[in-house]
Amino acid sequence: MSDYVKFKACEVINAHNDAQVILVVQSTASVAVSLGSYGSTGTCTTSTLNPGFTRGCYGSTGRWSGTNWWISATLTLNGVPNTIVV
Repeated sequence: MSDYVKFKACEVINAHNDAQVILVVQSTASVAVSLGSYGSTGTCTTSTLNPGFTRGCYGSTGRWSGTNWWISATLTLNGVPNTIVV
């Protein structure tokens, strides 16, 4: 990845057991970086992330079963894909 671009995934579950993955990307780089299609299902489109900016991407909503639940998210940074599984 990069020492200057960080990303993390988290899940949000409401009282009705609807769950959504959120990917957060933060740049401390001194130049703009190119984000390819990113998110838990590639739901966020290609864009530029300027220095000092933070961006969030919300995945599609699904039903949380309470068992065997895991999430993954992929960030493509300057053409290189990086996936995390939580």
